Amino acid sequence: MATTLTNDAMVANYNRIAMEARLPLERGDWTAASQLSVRAAELTIGAALGHFARGIGAARLGDTARAGVEIEELARVQADMTRRGDTDWATVVDIKRRVVTAWREFAAGDTTAALRDARAAADVEDVTEKQPVTPAELLPARELEADMLFAAGKYAEARNAYSATLAREPRRARSLYGAGRAAELAGDKEAARVSYVSFLKQMEHSDGDRAEVARATSSLSAQPR
Repeated sequence: MATTLTNDAMVANYNRIAMEARLPLERGDWTAASQLSVRAAELTIGAALGHFARGIGAARLGDTARAGVEIEELARVQADMTRRGDTDWATVVDIKRRVVTAWREFAAGDTTAALRDARAAADVEDVTEKQPVTPAELLPARELEADMLFAAGKYAEARNAYSATLAREPRRARSLYGAGRAAELAGDKEAARVSYVSFLKQMEHSDGDRAEVARATSSLSAQPR
């Protein structure tokens, strides 16, 4: 049964799951993301965020069957929102479904389809207005396309996609680091240095135990002054 929420309840429904999902997603803890509890009313945006986190986590662990289950759940939420005329949120859920689908394709070895679908999802998100109750996407679709390009060894293209993410969401730590690492592997040491410096500045008040912080620091230390 569909659940209709007041605006205050919508904010709480969204934020409860978003706060739980952000830590494992931002840190790339795909096991924790895949096991996130969906503690939200059924067929709501909160539930969709939970299924998105679980689906991305499962796909990035190579568990295509589990990812498929979460894709089906996202499609169910999207269909109900569309039926109720809640087209703006339905579009948001559709983007998340398409992103998880792309990563499931990548995990299954269909890199061509995966990169095509990841780019298409990011293109839609780029022209979709952000919902007022949301601070930002859990993980931007363009950043996830960049992750996929990086995983496919397309480092220059990955750097461009991370840079595009930063144009939309400045100072995102994951994209700053990703742009630096992609530039480094593409052989552009100066671009890597600039991105790493920005990343470390962004992370200077973090807990300091991130592997990315250690790698960025080591890379900068190895560069001639």
